[in-house]
Amino acid sequence: EHRYLSFNKTHEEYYNKQYNTEIAIGMDFFESIKADVAFCDFCKHEFDLALGGQNFFVQSEEESKQEGEPTLYWDVYGSPIYNSNKEIIGLTILAINVTEQKEQEEQLHLKQFALDNMNEAAFLIDENAMFHYVNEAACCDLGYTKEELLTMGVIDINPNISKELWIELYNNLRNNKNTIASEHKRKDGTVFPIEVRSNYFRYNDKLYTLAIVHNVTERKKMQEQLLEQNKFLDSLLDALPVPVFYKDTETRYRGFNKAFEEFYGKKKEEMIGKGVFDLFPPEQAQVFFDADADLFRHGGTQTYEAKLHDTRGNHHDVIFHKAVYFNKSGTVIGQIGTILDITERKAQEEALAQKEQEFRALAEQTPDTIARYNKDCIRTYANPAFANISGMSDQELIGLKPTSHNRSQNALKYE
Repeated sequence: EHRYLSFNKTHEEYYNKQYNTEIAIGMDFFESIKADVAFCDFCKHEFDLALGGQNFFVQSEEESKQEGEPTLYWDVYGSPIYNSNKEIIGLTILAINVTEQKEQEEQLHLKQFALDNMNEAAFLIDENAMFHYVNEAACCDLGYTKEELLTMGVIDINPNISKELWIELYNNLRNNKNTIASEHKRKDGTVFPIEVRSNYFRYNDKLYTLAIVHNVTERKKMQEQLLEQNKFLDSLLDALPVPVFYKDTETRYRGFNKAFEEFYGKKKEEMIGKGVFDLFPPEQAQVFFDADADLFRHGGTQTYEAKLHDTRGNHHDVIFHKAVYFNKSGTVIGQIGTILDITERKAQEEALAQKEQEFRALAEQTPDTIARYNKDCIRTYANPAFANISGMSDQELIGLKPTSHNRSQNALKYE
């Protein structure tokens, strides 16, 4: 009749908490649980099996009646009770609360799902280098099925590792968790570069390593492309006949071309990482430093003349052409500049100016008339003797053609 014959203390305390019910000997079990009709019908079916002479086992799920408490999970065992005449007089029910175990299983399933579905290959490896677990990414990378890989080990897929090397490597893994670079070999024989992050642990007195393997083929390609691009840019800069340099935002030199080395007299390895005060005299360095600060403050480009002393003691007149450069997010990260050596041009200009002064001194004193015209026959200079003859001042004569103030045949013929 489904009435209590006996129960233990745990059962009593649970029903008091879960259903707010004080159970007692002789009470109807189904009244005590106050469950819905469907659950009662389910229980009666299982109980009837036991009362018919069969053992039963069910797993049930029960919403907690306490607010904030988790769902309860039970493993329920039932069996008939016999009297001395082997007649069934009732049943014994053992209900085991497996909620904590269920939660642990769900956590385990979640971790298993995460490992199975992560983008990087995962391997669980024992101390003999054999695989105990591989995920889908590992199978995709290597071209093996999971069943095939679980019969294999590290030595089968890594062409660089022997049994002897594995022992040394495994001992290193036990002492640190560094990322190591290596290679994997696919089922078809092709080899690709990898990076391995691993974690060593002990479970049931056995040693294991969980290795997460990242296929770095694309990154290696990008690195090689960047290396080739850098080599090309270095070659391009070295081919330029003018000195080129670049600095960071702290005004430290970060690179030079060959022309700069030859111009200044030092190898770039001796200059990289240094500032203007490390390479130039203080007064000269302050000019360069102030110009750099102004460029970083206002951005854009900058051009100015300055004097520069090289390591050989030579003095140069130069023109700096500089501009800031940016990273991909648009932040200024440095400046690049060129140096135009105008020392020879300056010397020529000074020599020309000296010749001009000498010419003017001579022209001013001579009694002969002297005038200078451009290609359009416009007068650009007239000495005092010329001015006296023409009856005009030398300034009035400048900018005129010969016929502008003299309509003689000579003027027309000359023009």
